[in-house]
Amino acid sequence: MHRNSNNIINGWETDAYIYAITFPEKADRENPDNITGLFISNGSYLRKNDKIILHSLSKVFIYAAKEGKNIKVNLQGQPLIHASLRMAEKPQQVILNNQKIQPVYNSEKKLVLLDLEEKQ
Repeated sequence: MHRNSNNIINGWETDAYIYAITFPEKADRENPDNITGLFISNGSYLRKNDKIILHSLSKVFIYAAKEGKNIKVNLQGQPLIHASLRMAEKPQQVILNNQKIQPVYNSEKKLVLLDLEEKQ
């Protein structure tokens, strides 16, 4: 987990220990905008064709699922997490660890900002 583990697998670049990606049936699996579900264990980034899918300054455990124009995310890791997750368009609603948050969206990079601070 603490060693560099940068890998490229079928064009997917990551440092994750384990990752899984879900696409709709018959979708173009080379296009990251078609992802409907994502699981990453102990990873700080995932990229495909120079497109960022996940970016974090620390390794995280994340499960994200798109539900129409909404996204539901479970995120764990360090006490303070500043991560970005790819969405083809701005989500109407983001549920982060069972809490609704206001979507902060970068339309140029197609990224939703996920900030999480563990309360002591």
